[in-house]
Amino acid sequence: MKILNLMQHNLTEIQLDELYRLGVQEMVHLTELNEETFNSLKKITKEVTVAELSQHAAAILETGFKMFLVPIGSPLFMTILTKMAVRSGRSITFFFAFSERKVIEKKENDKVVKTTIFEHVRFDPITL
Repeated sequence: MKILNLMQHNLTEIQLDELYRLGVQEMVHLTELNEETFNSLKKITKEVTVAELSQHAAAILETGFKMFLVPIGSPLFMTILTKMAVRSGRSITFFFAFSERKVIEKKENDKVVKTTIFEHVRFDPITL
């Protein structure tokens, strides 16, 4: 299977191993196909419109991939992307990354510094 990676960070070895076990043989990152769309989605501002997000979703779906590794952007964008995928009539599988968030607090002088660690739990493939 070939998958388009829409995620904003490099995958860990644990994530790569799991994808391999799930049958993914080749992965292409969105930056290789459409760096402009990727850069726009990684820094969505409050000024972005639904129309702009829909254009980005269309660009992603036009790549012809049938499998996508997500999330990217915002919950609003993910909703638009999945809705457009359903409307396309194509069978598309999204691999949603599920992680556990851990917060570590350290007191440094008179400040409390919080560090958030996202630990991968699994990918949940959902075919629409």
